[in-house]
Amino acid sequence: MVALVTSRTATPTIILSMMTVFGFTFGPLLYAVGRVQFGDFAAMMIVAAILLLSALSLPQPDGQHEASGGDRSGAMRGILDGVAHIFSNRSLWQALLLGIVPTLFVLGPVQSVMPQMLASAFPGKEIFRGLVFVALGLGTLVGGIVSTRFAQSPSRQSLVINASLLACAAIVAATSFLSQVSVLVLIFICGIGLGVPHAIVPVILQDRVDNSMRARTMAALTLKLTGVPAIGAALCGILASASDARFALLVLGCCGLATGLLLARFDRPSQSASAID
Repeated sequence: MVALVTSRTATPTIILSMMTVFGFTFGPLLYAVGRVQFGDFAAMMIVAAILLLSALSLPQPDGQHEASGGDRSGAMRGILDGVAHIFSNRSLWQALLLGIVPTLFVLGPVQSVMPQMLASAFPGKEIFRGLVFVALGLGTLVGGIVSTRFAQSPSRQSLVINASLLACAAIVAATSFLSQVSVLVLIFICGIGLGVPHAIVPVILQDRVDNSMRARTMAALTLKLTGVPAIGAALCGILASASDARFALLVLGCCGLATGLLLARFDRPSQSASAID
């Protein structure tokens, strides 16, 4: 795992990033099927049992980490060092900023509020609601796989911004045209838009970070991938509570479009610098 994360080759890093997509690709469908067949409690117990078995089946450390002088107690300090290193380097925090739009305005709101909107718009269609998130995950996989061809391209930064705009536009359209076919297609397109930055941003960071700070910087990236969606989910949830889920997703999607367009405008002067990288 360490060898993959610290490699300067784009493809292994992208493959590792895409592994995280499988969880929210088929998990919602599994839960939906279990809920229809056995009820809420039994479906939750099935999911919990799978999680427990997965944790128990993980391979035990072979001592290599301890032998190399790693310190588990300093993990949080390492993450904070990575954050400080990113914000002290303009090219690094600009690269990290590219991933803010899809995670803050799309991923977090979709994971938290989209189920509520689907339940209101399509009552009794639990399998369909699971398929929506399967479409999201499959789209993300497609976007990540396609990104392997552009991970070292000089125009990859613009590609990330445009993909983020695509994800936001797809969410806005999905909340505007509520039919089963259109929602599935648009959420799949949204997933493609999410997959591109999810795969390319870690590669950009690895290309620009100092070797001595590589592991700590990637740890900070992981914190962004988990923390920023949570903030977006909270904002969208607050707005949904004050109005409704559909309106909240529409507002967050429009805010993402505005932010992405702003980033695209400021990205133009930096294209020559990206080509040098």
